[in-house]
Amino acid sequence: MKEEQKVDVLIYNAGIYQCPYTKTEEGFKMQLGFNHLGHFLLTHLVLDFLKLSSPSRVVVVSSNLYKYGSINFRRPQLLCESSCNKAFFYSQSKLANIPVS
Repeated sequence: MKEEQKVDVLIYNAGIYQCPYTKTEEGFKMQLGFNHLGHFLLTHLVLDFLKLSSPSRVVVVSSNLYKYGSINFRRPQLLCESSCNKAFFYSQSKLANIPVS
């Protein structure tokens, strides 16, 4: 980012599906870490630069499979359980990318 003067748009389109059961260093399921938390972290790290580049935008691409996910916000640690199937984990991670209004 030091070489760039301005960022107009930051687009997140990466996603992993049905990866082996692994966790991030912070203890989250790898699919959630890669498909959602990584986007959040990078945005946080470059937020000041994005503000200076105003009007900039952040776009997060999800998946139609978000419809099959569910997130228990009272017990978010359930996102890390190994008992759920890999497709459901993917759906959870893509649901996390959908803004709540």
